[in-house]
Amino acid sequence: MNIFEKITMKNLILFCFLLLGGFVFSQTKDSIISTEARAEYQGGDEQFKKDIMKKFRIRKVHGKGTFVTNVRFIVERDGMVSNIKAKGENESFNKEAMRAVSKMKPKWKAGMINGENVRCYFTVPLTANFSD
Repeated sequence: MNIFEKITMKNLILFCFLLLGGFVFSQTKDSIISTEARAEYQGGDEQFKKDIMKKFRIRKVHGKGTFVTNVRFIVERDGMVSNIKAKGENESFNKEAMRAVSKMKPKWKAGMINGENVRCYFTVPLTANFSD
């Protein structure tokens, strides 16, 4: 039995649905309070959701139940992602969420104010149900 047979369609659909829950945008003292344009993933939010799902290795998450984590990272002025952190109750889910974000290759389009790129924090809530 391969990994795809072990993952039920119900769990995969639930994971996809909950991943589409949304993005949260925030800034810190290093960033400007309001931006003309927020940082954006190449291809937009929908492409980000697809790409993180491709990179996420479900088999690396240990335990059963519903897990929630908030992945927070900085989109730098050059579009690179840095300072990736995840906060949630399941450590393996947190680690895999951070790894998935770090493996995403396309650069982001940096946030802008007054025509200049600024550093921006992004928080992405992820929820998945891992049950038989």
